Amino acid sequence: MLGLGVYTAVYWTGSLKGILKEYKLYVSLGFLCAITLTYLWKEGVFSASCANLLCTYWMFLFAVTDIKDKIIPNKLVLISFFVALLVFVPNFEIDFVVTRLIGAVFAFVVTTVASFVSKGGIGMGDAKLMAVVGIFVGLTELTEIFFWALIFAILYGLGFVFLKKVTNKTAFAFAPFVFLALLVHLAI
Repeated sequence: MLGLGVYTAVYWTGSLKGILKEYKLYVSLGFLCAITLTYLWKEGVFSASCANLLCTYWMFLFAVTDIKDKIIPNKLVLISFFVALLVFVPNFEIDFVVTRLIGAVFAFVVTTVASFVSKGGIGMGDAKLMAVVGIFVGLTELTEIFFWALIFAILYGLGFVFLKKVTNKTAFAFAPFVFLALLVHLAI
């Protein structure tokens, strides 16, 4: 059932052939993840830990894509949102779902404002990325993850400053720092 939902999401968000050609590893892993979650759901052992595992999977995909292509693809964002809604809505009480939706909206709004204030220093892909994190982990955990991601990004940037390999136009991917922050959050 969930696999069918993921297939439908892929079909709705664009050409299935184009997505499969460009992101065949991602989509294949997504189907594997969806099948695993469907099994866990059926067995009654789906928990917030499973949701964090699913979030880690998506953040890894976004990190690899951001490093490789310097973009957070809308198609993958829509698929991840659709999967999150399919997984969370039928499995948890309303408070759980509402905190995740509030986390997604809050993350998107704050990061969008930061994008305008920084005049594009923070891209809209980062806003979409943080919204995905928000829907997976909720508002409370989102703030910790965002804090760690900023710390990692600042340290990385300072490294470039000390090595004198940075200019005002130097840009780097933010998704890998979000992925690392999520791993730190899960480890703590």
